[in-house]
Amino acid sequence: MLLDRKVTAGEMAPARGVRIGHLELRYSLTCDSAWARFVPTPGSRLPAPVSLYVTASRAADGAGAKYHVTHLNITRTDMYLTWRGGVQAIAEISIAEGAGKASATTRCLRRPAMRTRS
Repeated sequence: MLLDRKVTAGEMAPARGVRIGHLELRYSLTCDSAWARFVPTPGSRLPAPVSLYVTASRAADGAGAKYHVTHLNITRTDMYLTWRGGVQAIAEISIAEGAGKASATTRCLRRPAMRTRS
């Protein structure tokens, strides 16, 4: 995720294009489930206050949850069964009023095709 604004001389905010973290859509073959995970870039510092939302959702039946934290930390959602439909992850960050924002969305993960042994 990259910040979306430019910083003028003298401002105390990260510049546009500063990497602040990445969004993962994780999958467990054993549980046949997927979940979202946001991982901040090591050493990234943002001015307070930070507002991070991480969402995992399944469009087929509307299941999902949005998690809100006020600090940059590894953040995970609940797991959602993929046999009921594809799961998608979304992360949104806003930092100090007017200092920038960033968002990321994954493609929808569907249940992998099961392989048969011959």
